[in-house]
Amino acid sequence: MRVSITTGQVLTTMLPETVGETAVERYRLVEGLPFSGVARRSLVWPTANADPGTYNLVLVPATESPSDTLVVQVQVDTNG
Repeated sequence: MRVSITTGQVLTTMLPETVGETAVERYRLVEGLPFSGVARRSLVWPTANADPGTYNLVLVPATESPSDTLVVQVQVDTNG
């Protein structure tokens, strides 16, 4: 999944209802960025101190034995 945002904005996005063949009610953040978080299927990351560039957030379905991974690639651009 790819998302673009301008530095200084807050990224808020809904995550997919499925990963691979698995229906997902909520995700768990495995690899994130400072102040990033997930609630159910909502991803939030304030980009106030982020340098322009590409960042990856790695999530898995919040199940006992997740078999699939979701990578959210965030492109942060300057605001001007």
